[in-house]
Amino acid sequence: MLDLFGTRRAAAAAVALLVDVTRADLAELRRCLRLDERAAAADRLHRMLGGLAALGRSPLIDDGRALLAALRANDGDAGYAAVLGFAAKLDALLERLGASPAGEAVAATDVIEERRCKAAPPRRRRPAAPDHATA
Repeated sequence: MLDLFGTRRAAAAAVALLVDVTRADLAELRRCLRLDERAAAADRLHRMLGGLAALGRSPLIDDGRALLAALRANDGDAGYAAVLGFAAKLDALLERLGASPAGEAVAATDVIEERRCKAAPPRRRRPAAPDHATA
């Protein structure tokens, strides 16, 4: 996130915005489920997963992707209960992120950045080219 936003303050502001937008998306997701609007619920869940991906890899995202596939496949009412369970877990995450004082939000961006770096494949170094001019 620091690479993307440049400063810790900007990254923390992005996390705060993500929290606000995702809360609104969760409310809309629940509304779509109440009205049995599967396609709209799937679209909203897809949008939320895209935003969460900015925070790095997470089992919560993997769970959400499985639920998204179930929603799109029209997998019956059991899918609704699972989506609501996912929403409750996401609410808890947003509560932790949103309740953090600004300093903690900035620190959270450091943790997120550290996770991203650990998840990235190591860069390969090319062997030095032989210097034929000195041979």
